[in-house]
Amino acid sequence: MKITKTQLRQIIKEERQKLLAEQHGYDADNALIEFANAFARMDRTMQEQVTSLIEPWVETGSEPGALDEEFVDAVMQLNPRIIEGAVRMLVGPLDLLLRAGENDDARAMLDILQAAATLNEEM
Repeated sequence: MKITKTQLRQIIKEERQKLLAEQHGYDADNALIEFANAFARMDRTMQEQVTSLIEPWVETGSEPGALDEEFVDAVMQLNPRIIEGAVRMLVGPLDLLLRAGENDDARAMLDILQAAATLNEEM
């Protein structure tokens, strides 16, 4: 019996989620709820600005670099406190999503927030 790469990845992902749930009490659903709760705790302005920063790169699948002119412009339009607050509130839940095996959008969002925070510190 042959197993495709996709099937193997799915098996690994499921087993990884089971191990995480056993060890840490987290599974993908719990981690997603943690992220949703953290996002909901942000005020509306913060939610809108974070969404406007993250959405273009998550939708296209590209990763912004600190030197990407469009990304720098997007960060400069945001209130620096918004970036700091978003990083403080969302990095933990995003990290839980990554550990629970939900890594596509979570990785992109985490990278974007961290790049924005670094750029914000340099300004």
